[in-house]
Order: sequence, then structure tokens, then C-alpha cells
Amino acid sequence: MKLTMQEAERYKVISEVEGGYLKVGEAAEILGLSERHVYRIKCEFILRPNLPEP
Repeated sequence: MKLTMQEAERYKVISEVEGGYLKVGEAAEILGLSERHVYRIKCEFILRPNLPEP
């Protein structure tokens, strides 16, 4: 499975949120999204853990 550059960046940032290195608000600012949208992406990330490492 190949990721686009945008998907890879989101995956990297959400991984950092999951690891406790970033807060959701910081991730939202980095990605240019709302905090709510970051929570949605985070949920999808948790439900689809088989994505490749960036």
C-alpha cells in the first residue's frame, strides 16, 4: 500500500500524538485541521493499524 505525501505526513503526526509526543491541538496546527478532525483521523488510525511505517 502506497501513501500519498499528505497521507504520510498525517500518519507521522498522528503516530506522534499516539506516542504522547504531540498533543491533539499541536497536531491540528501542524496539519492545518481542526482538533475534531484530528480526533477523527486518530480513530481511523487506531482502526487501521496495518498501515506501513513512514
